[in-house]
Amino acid sequence: GTSVALLAYLYNTSQWHLFATIFRWDDYIGKMYFDQYVDQQQDGDVVVCKFAGDISFLNINADIKHIAKVNKKVKLILSFSSISYIDIDGIEVFEEMVEMIWSKQSEIFFAGVHDRLHCILCKTHYFQDLDKQGKVFVSTSEALRAMGVR
Repeated sequence: GTSVALLAYLYNTSQWHLFATIFRWDDYIGKMYFDQYVDQQQDGDVVVCKFAGDISFLNINADIKHIAKVNKKVKLILSFSSISYIDIDGIEVFEEMVEMIWSKQSEIFFAGVHDRLHCILCKTHYFQDLDKQGKVFVSTSEALRAMGVR
């Protein structure tokens, strides 16, 4: 029974789907799976990706594959307010995400980084760079207000 439960947990964790909340021309467009958004992306979009639960090597690699498909100049807000745990692989993948988004001439923002996660991320160079640039916010709504989104 324990083995079956573990396999079910691993399967469910690895099948994570990243949700995106889309704002275009400062107006709310809707929520959808990130892979659906990729087909509709436009320059200037503000895209909020909210991560929830545990972030680990089991589920984070699928997210970077979706985010790698961004080929427009967007503002991507990664919301961490619902993350309960992140492992070292997750931290490394976020570094890859940041560098990938920067290479595409898009902007990336972090929001909702709670104290425990802040203690971990503040040791990374990418988080320090974002913080110096004023791209780390207490909440997603604060980040959206800073961008002029209604």
